[in-house]
Amino acid sequence: MKTLNKFIFIMSFIPSFVFSQIVDTNSVIKEVNNLISESRKYSLKRDLNTALKLLNDADSLCEVTVGKESVIYAKVIFNIGRVHFLKMDYAAAEKGYFQALEIYKQKNATNDEEYPAILMQVSVLYRDQHKYELAENYCRESLILREKIFGINSKQYCSSLISLANIFNLTNRFKEAESIYLEVKDFYKKNLGDTHPDYIVNLHNLAYLYIKLEKFEEAEIHLMEAKSLLAMTEGTNSGKYATCINTLGILYSNMAMYEIAKPLYLEAKEIFEQLVGKKHPLYIACIQNLVGIYFKIGEFEISETYQREMIVKKEEMQEKDIESYALGLNNLAGLYLGLGNYKKAEALYLEAKEINESKFGRNHDGFVSNIANLAILYFYNSEFEKAEIYYKEALQINEELYGSENLKSVAYLENLAILYKTTGRYDLSESYFMVSKRIIQTLLGVESRDYARSLKNLATLYVKMNLDVIADSLFNQANKLLEKQHVKNDVVYRENLLNMAKFYEMKGLFKRSEPLFQVFFELEKERLRHGLTFLSERELVMYMNSFKHSSDFLVSAYLNRVEKKQEDISNEMLTLLFDNILFQRAFALNSASKINSLAKKSGHIAEDYLRLKGYKRQLSIEYTLAKRNQNKIDTLEDKANEIEKKLIRDQHGFLQLDQIVNYQDILGKIGKDEVVVEFLDFNRNEIDSLKEKVYSVLLLRGGWAKPVFVYLCSERSLDSVLNDPVGRVSGQKFYRDMYSISSDQKDENINNALLKLIWKPMSQYMEGIKKIYYSASGIMHRVNLSAIPLTGNQTLGEKIQIVSLSSSKQLFQSQSYLPQNNNAILFGGIHYSQDSTDLDTFSLVSTRSHDGVDNQSNDNTLPNDYWKMLPWTIKEISAIGNLLESSSIHVKLITGKSATEDAFKKIENLKSSPRILHIATHGYFFPDPNKEVDNSQLAVSGEEPVFKISEHPMLRSGLILAGGNAGWKGQQTLEGREDGVLTAYEISQMNLSNTELVVLSACETGLGDIKGNEGVYGLQRAFKIAGAKYLMMSLWQVPDRETKEFMVSFYKNWLTKKKSIPEAFRMTQKEMRERFINPYAWAGFVLVE
Repeated sequence: MKTLNKFIFIMSFIPSFVFSQIVDTNSVIKEVNNLISESRKYSLKRDLNTALKLLNDADSLCEVTVGKESVIYAKVIFNIGRVHFLKMDYAAAEKGYFQALEIYKQKNATNDEEYPAILMQVSVLYRDQHKYELAENYCRESLILREKIFGINSKQYCSSLISLANIFNLTNRFKEAESIYLEVKDFYKKNLGDTHPDYIVNLHNLAYLYIKLEKFEEAEIHLMEAKSLLAMTEGTNSGKYATCINTLGILYSNMAMYEIAKPLYLEAKEIFEQLVGKKHPLYIACIQNLVGIYFKIGEFEISETYQREMIVKKEEMQEKDIESYALGLNNLAGLYLGLGNYKKAEALYLEAKEINESKFGRNHDGFVSNIANLAILYFYNSEFEKAEIYYKEALQINEELYGSENLKSVAYLENLAILYKTTGRYDLSESYFMVSKRIIQTLLGVESRDYARSLKNLATLYVKMNLDVIADSLFNQANKLLEKQHVKNDVVYRENLLNMAKFYEMKGLFKRSEPLFQVFFELEKERLRHGLTFLSERELVMYMNSFKHSSDFLVSAYLNRVEKKQEDISNEMLTLLFDNILFQRAFALNSASKINSLAKKSGHIAEDYLRLKGYKRQLSIEYTLAKRNQNKIDTLEDKANEIEKKLIRDQHGFLQLDQIVNYQDILGKIGKDEVVVEFLDFNRNEIDSLKEKVYSVLLLRGGWAKPVFVYLCSERSLDSVLNDPVGRVSGQKFYRDMYSISSDQKDENINNALLKLIWKPMSQYMEGIKKIYYSASGIMHRVNLSAIPLTGNQTLGEKIQIVSLSSSKQLFQSQSYLPQNNNAILFGGIHYSQDSTDLDTFSLVSTRSHDGVDNQSNDNTLPNDYWKMLPWTIKEISAIGNLLESSSIHVKLITGKSATEDAFKKIENLKSSPRILHIATHGYFFPDPNKEVDNSQLAVSGEEPVFKISEHPMLRSGLILAGGNAGWKGQQTLEGREDGVLTAYEISQMNLSNTELVVLSACETGLGDIKGNEGVYGLQRAFKIAGAKYLMMSLWQVPDRETKEFMVSFYKNWLTKKKSIPEAFRMTQKEMRERFINPYAWAGFVLVE
């Protein structure tokens, strides 16, 4: 409620002291009053230094004329205190106020009408420091004196009453506050009329109280009356009118009527900007409200824009701005927390915490808010001990400031209860939930949204405690309250929907769970769509992590039904599953690909795109430096993110074009002899005691009315097959055993494993199927589906045409390709240890990859600390070059020292990228490091290459080009020259949209980090983002000679025999299987579309 507090009108009076009767001092008094009056004008404009200078002049004038014991001097020193109050120098303000009061006492003037007015300002001073007991005491003293001087029917007495009501309001004594506001309202209307400013102010304050009490109808009635009266009496451009409509916005925001609140905030913002400027607290508070409203309606980019507006550079700040700056940091951190960017959120929270603690101390709202938000962040990050410490500290300080029964304490109590529930301390959790529920009931009543939240929280706890009847009742009570308040966009409503659905699902009440799942996931899709309109690729991936738990639960729930052979499994649940995975798969990849395609645009879009590429080029250099400048990297990342988000905003419709596809759209694109296979990897959770990652598939065949769900296996089972156990024979035998169809010298257990785990569970649905479109997930990316051996001396790919897709959405996208040229660029025969000072003789490069330096293979041809030349690659590209030329394709061979990284990157300088890009070189991939290391120290010491230990997955995968050994070891290259290590990150920044085929004639180029529904982060993703249509790569280390044979055969089938790329690839696999019995020589190659 802190934001609301800024909008209470405090009705207090600044003393207008009577003139002295001493004739020779009248001119002095007049001059002093003029100086005070002028200082007030500057105070209103927030020019407090000028105001203070004028008052100091008045002080000096009094000292040499009337002296420092006069009433007029008391007026000066009081106003000096008032300016210090506005500067938030509370000690100096207190000193001035009490010095003025002391003069009145010495003059025996405590019955003067100005004396209780000063007492009121002292009360306000203590109120704003949260010293509510002192504030109340001075307010009551003022009230008693005003009753004595003016009587209970006076305006002055009512003013003190209102101040007392404001204190009651802030200390949660709502009934006492309401009683006073209503009493004063009647008095003002009867004696002053309903157009009097004091009457209107009281209406506003009463409405503010009703907002806190969630008596929204009463609040709206009073605010609408105040708005109408202000428009009539002061106009629609006045400060009070702006404050009133801003409070109306707060009301509608609390009622989840965000679309009504937004224009009110915007109107108030414009008025405040014109009247008091952008640095005034009223304008700043209005901006903070806009930040919140845009965040709630999912327009995160506008929310972030407004929030960044409030964070000025530290060197530009004045002392009075520091609190607003810290508040801005805190709120921006909240935005990043909501988007799942915990690292950035933590840094901002800690900076705000340090500012508040050093400037205002620990007993300050800003500090308490910071540590409470840090606790939330640490809870989300599973750092429960840190979270508990901060929650308890926030609760303790808040109770010291406000007492034990207030709404802030409710939040901290609930968060502690959730933490205890999560860590299995159910008794503690229940006690904290019950205390918070009692406080909400006392303060807000049982019809409030907050009360609904407390019911929802208790219900989730009772589910854990197996108190099902109570949980069911509480869930439904909460849902009815929330639906009654029309808050479907509210996070509490979404959480309650999901928790209810989970509860009914686990109890087997499917007819009750399914409608709830349907509504919940529609709301979640809408959230993700909003993210697409402004988040950069990196931010979008982090944001999508927040959807994983609910998506995993949905699949787990369906699997549980299948395993228990439930008879009432509905079509709606299946289609929900399919549409949900269809929506999320490769979501960020599609967005990144579209950003790269903006290279074809013109005007400011093209300029912004080129600027983005420039930042990312700088980043690619900084990432790989042995001594990293993290501050420079952070700055470049922020700049790149900002411009990428600007491009996304500018191209909103373009980027959203192909994101919304459902299973019926896919059915319209496939024949009855074709099937779509969506692999799913997910964590089983909450449904039963099993907590493991498992694999399933969703099948959709042409002509079917609905998808089919098939369970495959646990990840543990699949991983045991794909990973060569310790002590097993060489890699060649391992892959021969896995994919061989020959009965000679193979391990039958290994050979049948993939057939048993992956194919057989779904084979009953494959009768008559001629084509499979599949989208892999998890470690299925490491399986060559088409090479799985079947019975009868045949592979799966020979029986059925297999097409690998990033997502089935690709079937709904345009598949047309019209090459702008008929060129091919081939790289091979590369010298990796050339002198990096040698100049390249050509400006284009392509590579083929071999195994990484740290590969565990027993192949002795691979280097331990440097890359060796691959002699067969020159033969490979020469033979392929001849084939291409015979098919009228213009060929450029880039070999030896010319095959540099600089040459490769200059491909982008061509009018359009080549139709064919064939790269024959070493490739590398390293998994995410299991331990934290200092990148710079390890690189300098030579213990590990930067490319191996980087946190960035697209740096841990790449290709080695001419002179790459020096770059790999972190050695200095010639100034202006690349290091010869072409990372996947660098490739992803290129524009290869005219390239029909990229061939990575190398080892393990299909590998990379696997991230949820986004797939493989490595060379595969890089070339897809760059725009290549087909990508051929390998899953393991294929020998040079066999690789050359495979590639030559493929190009013959494609160009000479005029087959399509997928068909040519399929024919080649069959030919190679017949020529080389060991599948190690051919089954490692995969084609991805």
